[in-house]
Parts: sequence; C-alpha cells; structure tokens
Amino acid sequence: MSSFLRVLDMEPDSDIAFEARDAIEALDNYQLKQILTIAIEDTVFRLKLMLDPVGASMERGFLLSGKGLMTLRQVDLESMPKDSKPNYYS
Repeated sequence: MSSFLRVLDMEPDSDIAFEARDAIEALDNYQLKQILTIAIEDTVFRLKLMLDPVGASMERGFLLSGKGLMTLRQVDLESMPKDSKPNYYS
C-alpha cells in the first residue's frame, strides 16, 4: 500500500498512477472486508475500532489509504452482527 501511495505522490498524473489508484482501491476493499470480519468475531477489536479506527486497524497490521480510512470511519460498527458461535457450556 505504501508503495502505491508513494507513486501517487510522485507522479499523480501518470499512467502508472492510474494503475496505482486501482491497486489502492482493491487493497482497501480487501482490507476493509478483513477488518469487518475480525470485528464481528472479536468484540475487543470492534470496540477499539469504534474508539480509534486508525490505531486499531494499524495495531492489527492493516494500512488503509485516506479513502479507505474514511470508509472505515463511516461504518456503523454498533449495528454489526456479533459473533454467533454456539455456547456449549450453558
């Protein structure tokens, strides 16, 4: 991600920048799906995302673009389904 973002900074109007934008969008989409999947399964991570989306995602090793972070901030994490694993001990 950082290399693609660097390309945009260095050559924003070039042909390679167009390809970098496509790659950034694809990486953002992939990472957002992963982040939301983890948030469904991990309550602590979901709460961290609600308080600090940037810090929580970076703590898990994700690197989103500015647009990806804006999308993550707009997700209503409180209305997400919770992990529904059956509790065999009750």
